[in-house]
Amino acid sequence: MHDAPPSAGPVIADTLSEFAVRLRYEDIPQVIREQAKHHLLDIVGICHAATENEFAGKTLAALRRFGGGDSDIIGMRERLSLRDSMLMNGALAHAIGPAMRRKMPYDPVKDFATLSQVASGHNVLAVHPSLPVKSVKELLALARAKPGQLTYGSGGVGTTTHIAGELFKSLGKVDLVHVPHKGGGPLSIALLSGEISISFGSIATVLPQVRAGRQRALAVTGAARAQAMATLPTVAEAGIAGYEMNSWYGVLAPAATPRDIVQRLSAEIARIIKLPETRERLAHEGQEAAGTTADEFATYLRSEVEKWARVVKSSGVPIE
Repeated sequence: MHDAPPSAGPVIADTLSEFAVRLRYEDIPQVIREQAKHHLLDIVGICHAATENEFAGKTLAALRRFGGGDSDIIGMRERLSLRDSMLMNGALAHAIGPAMRRKMPYDPVKDFATLSQVASGHNVLAVHPSLPVKSVKELLALARAKPGQLTYGSGGVGTTTHIAGELFKSLGKVDLVHVPHKGGGPLSIALLSGEISISFGSIATVLPQVRAGRQRALAVTGAARAQAMATLPTVAEAGIAGYEMNSWYGVLAPAATPRDIVQRLSAEIARIIKLPETRERLAHEGQEAAGTTADEFATYLRSEVEKWARVVKSSGVPIE
């Protein structure tokens, strides 16, 4: 057993694929305040590491993966074999994965205990400024006039940016060419350079580029308008009825985690997410705080797995 270090703040080891946070359980609220300037997933990871310390009695790593949907699969089996105190980030790609692959090394519902949905948000349909369109209807008209000539990028096969584009193609009845990239960063660069014409990036990534005039936003992907871009219509409002894709983040544990620990972790994570400081930071990232109960998140996860299985099947997205 190794106690957390005596210092009050976290010690963060950040690499391309993961980060670890060491801190004392009683420091959680203050740590969240101190880390409010960092990215949304940093906050989620800190919640993970903090609660792990309390119940594992030692410092553990909270993992964050980059590089798109495939990264949610890599190492998941190994993580499931770890002790019950291991917590994992869950996101929309976790629900989409089973529909995108013929064989999965795990069941996204049965193999996990849900703790809390942290937040939900929107992606943004954006185009390169050189593309002569200023609305979804104009984009649809151009794509129909030039079938197979316009490109849309994604952060990788099976990511939200990929599925958002495939849903757009299916419901909009247009032929766009998919160009996958290794993560959101390369995707953003591809749109800025004009390598691709269209993307469905996150609000946090797209908004600064829109304000600088380097990208043109046409619509948001959710069922309702986004607080951070309130004047922007939804894709459904702008011309494609039935279009809806909300990104989300949550906290998962292996299914064998004892129920009493699940409930305690769920309550603590929800409390942290509902702190004014956390809600403000989530809003700044274009996300809306959730902080649901374990049972609420379980119901939502099941519905998302079922929904995206239907969407992927009807859209004709290639299955790996």
